[in-house]
Amino acid sequence: MKSRIILGATLLSLAVPISVGIAQTAGIPTPIEADAVTASQAANSLEDQAGKTADAADKKKLTENLFSVGVSELLELEKGKAIETSLVFRSQPKVDEPVSIEGVTIDGYTSYATYNGKVIGQTVITSLKKEGMIVDLDAQDFSSQYNMDTPRIDPEQEISIKGNEAALVRALKTLNGEDVKEEEEKGEEEEKEEVQEKSDGGSPAINSSGAKDKAANGYQTPDRREVADPKEEIKITEEGCKPVYDSVQNVVKGQNKTQTFKDGVLVNETVCEPSGVTFTVQQQYGTCPDVVDVPGRSAKPQYQAYYLDDVKVRKDLGECQPDLNQTFSISEKDSCPINIDLVAKTATVVSSLVYTDRNNTERVVQSCQPSETTPALPLILNTAACSIKHDFYAGKSKEMGTWTYMKDNVTYQASDCIDTGNVFTHNVLFKENGVDVCPVILNMDTKIAIPQSRTQIEVKGTKQFIDECKPDQTVSKGIRATTDTCDDPASFTHDLGAGISYGRERYYYENPDRIFVNECQQSATSYTHSVEIMGWVNDDAKLSGQALSTVSISVDGTRYNITENTLLAGAPQVGYSLVKEEDIPRDGDAAIDGCQKTTPSTLVRTYTRPDGSEYVLEAGEGNGIVSDVCTRDLENKNYSKTKSYSRYPSDCSQVWGTITTYQEYKTRYKIKYPDGRIEYTSWSSKKKKLLSSKQGYIKGPRFGSSQC
Repeated sequence: MKSRIILGATLLSLAVPISVGIAQTAGIPTPIEADAVTASQAANSLEDQAGKTADAADKKKLTENLFSVGVSELLELEKGKAIETSLVFRSQPKVDEPVSIEGVTIDGYTSYATYNGKVIGQTVITSLKKEGMIVDLDAQDFSSQYNMDTPRIDPEQEISIKGNEAALVRALKTLNGEDVKEEEEKGEEEEKEEVQEKSDGGSPAINSSGAKDKAANGYQTPDRREVADPKEEIKITEEGCKPVYDSVQNVVKGQNKTQTFKDGVLVNETVCEPSGVTFTVQQQYGTCPDVVDVPGRSAKPQYQAYYLDDVKVRKDLGECQPDLNQTFSISEKDSCPINIDLVAKTATVVSSLVYTDRNNTERVVQSCQPSETTPALPLILNTAACSIKHDFYAGKSKEMGTWTYMKDNVTYQASDCIDTGNVFTHNVLFKENGVDVCPVILNMDTKIAIPQSRTQIEVKGTKQFIDECKPDQTVSKGIRATTDTCDDPASFTHDLGAGISYGRERYYYENPDRIFVNECQQSATSYTHSVEIMGWVNDDAKLSGQALSTVSISVDGTRYNITENTLLAGAPQVGYSLVKEEDIPRDGDAAIDGCQKTTPSTLVRTYTRPDGSEYVLEAGEGNGIVSDVCTRDLENKNYSKTKSYSRYPSDCSQVWGTITTYQEYKTRYKIKYPDGRIEYTSWSSKKKKLLSSKQGYIKGPRFGSSQC
């Protein structure tokens, strides 16, 4: 859809697609097709065009310098392209009813064109945004055109926008969450007002809603006022100009032409010439097949040349064409089974023709055909590659072979193993050159030795075994025990703890010589230990000793000492015997208390060791040695002597009896202390002391009694 908009004072051609949003808006502007004119020409053009155009945008109330905007960062423009632009308000909108622009940002598009060496910039506004809400605007209602020194816009530059006040207020209120119903009704009412044209005698009003409303209402456009001079309009367009493909630079160059209109009538048109806009030519290989030259053993890729125009629409340039800069070599690949002819005894190599394309993918040109570069290979019968076939029941073996061929110094098998017709006779062997070919199986539980055999054949003069060892029970041998070479007591097993030793033996069988089957090992024959104590190891610290013993056994009547003067493991600790314990005087000051003198002493204990020796132990400080240091003299006090008689018989004529004489006395001690002091003890009670006793005849009466 093509629409014409007067922006500022210049007529621009815009492509206006319809987008979907809160409101319908004009789309992204394409490159400016009509170059701008000078400022004075723009003013004259605006004066001439006012009230004449049929575009609905001219009938809306657009306010010059409604507000100003700017870019937030440097914006570089490209000729022929409309750049999406983010803008911010630089001034408060000039509206009757103040509205807030806080937090509101602006989206639009900016492009530029050149005319007579001048750069003319154009900016249109398409939407306002705030906190995720977007209100679309009609691009015909908000725009600006301005002169530029260079095709770039600095953040400091302000752009003055001509726009629809009512639409701006409605959009801002919508973003700010205010009620816009009344404003919408007001705006609709204003759009329905007629625009009164004031000329000579006046003319009917024109409905500002545009041609669509006119058609709906049956409205007829009033006659235009006459102008004295025809008005000239210059338009630059690409219509009718085909882009030119420059294969050397690999670009497509845009073409345009200049058209001159007077009062809307085309009066002059230039030929198409380069517009200065170029498009890079690209190559797509995936849609084009490769060109394959089988006889020449080569392949070339093809590509489709295309470019993307200013609206990113793909334009193809002709048909697929080969890439002259790339060539792929076609070669044989041995990816097929080889052809084996057992009758002709040949192997024919079968291969495919392949090449690797630009994507490193292997492509097959021709599948599985006899190779043109490798001749047929001869088949050779190979018996080394097959095992000999054995028939143990028949006692024969058959030679087997396979057909093989060699390719690239590698041997390949071309057939299964087959019978060559050669037969070999079996020979069962137990010994070879007097040596067992297999180890004899020994069953020590049953004490049986079983010989083993192997089967042998002779192939082309070489003997070889064809099976493993096999036992033969029919030739088994008995296994016996012997002490031969095992009778040295030094090799016996001696259990000192148990007090017993075990002899050694080994086993053998005869085949036909005696063949030992093992080394000497412990037997069941035992020998009881004899233990003699030869000495003692005394431990005075522990007051005990352990015996040093000689352990021996008797083997066939011969004594053999197992250990001599050895401290046996587990030998008991025999304690020392305490003989006496006494205090021995030692140096030091004695203490005297009366007659008692206490001399310092050492406690000495005397022990007898198990070996009979004596061990004296100083056991520490003794209780002290107490002695009497006083002298005591015994004093006696004697009394009368007495005699006693006993007689027999009792007659008085003559008496046979015993005459006993006693002394009565008392004693006391005279005690003399070391300091010279003397004391006496008390006298003892009377004591009777026998002085004499004799027997004989006693004459006369006893005790002077009258008994006789």
